[in-house]
Amino acid sequence: AALVGSQRKVFQNAQHDILALERAELELKGEIFDLLVAHAVVAPGIKHDLGTISCVELHAERWKTIFVAGAGDQKGAEKYARRSPHVLRAYNAKDVLATALDYGPLCERLEHEHNGVEIYNGHMERAAIALKMRRRGVPVNTQHFDRHLKSLKRKRQLARRDLRKIARKVGLRFKGEQRSMDTGYNPNAKAHANRLFFNVFKVKPTK
Repeated sequence: AALVGSQRKVFQNAQHDILALERAELELKGEIFDLLVAHAVVAPGIKHDLGTISCVELHAERWKTIFVAGAGDQKGAEKYARRSPHVLRAYNAKDVLATALDYGPLCERLEHEHNGVEIYNGHMERAAIALKMRRRGVPVNTQHFDRHLKSLKRKRQLARRDLRKIARKVGLRFKGEQRSMDTGYNPNAKAHANRLFFNVFKVKPTK
């Protein structure tokens, strides 16, 4: 069967949905608009999930949070599978409605963004190549992958150590924390990093 039609079809993360339809032996035809890609063009600095897009564009409630992932369940799939059909119907209906309502504002924002439409079209051309790669798979040398992973972990540890040294050298202290910067300064804490870069070194943020 084929979902035939000349009208534009709107998706959030189109690659995921196209592959799901293909597994159900449904061929998708016609032009596709991907909210995720459009939002990445007009708002590159924030997340591009449907919940975030809808909160910004529509001031919608955070309905997506009912399936917040827990440890070992990154996408909340297990929580989703355990919910009653009535809850899932309402949840999916909100997804569809939000996708439809986000479409207009994002189209308008692309038009007003400098070269927004051209950038979006370029991303969609590359997304088509990525979709082919997802269908066919990509060979990966797992031994090289493991070596890179170990190397990056080591570099991260060294970077954390260097940040602590820098913080200690400039006498950075945090209210209510121990005087030792090895324990008082946490390189992984955004608030600590902000204070070091913006308050101490006076770095001017570009955005």
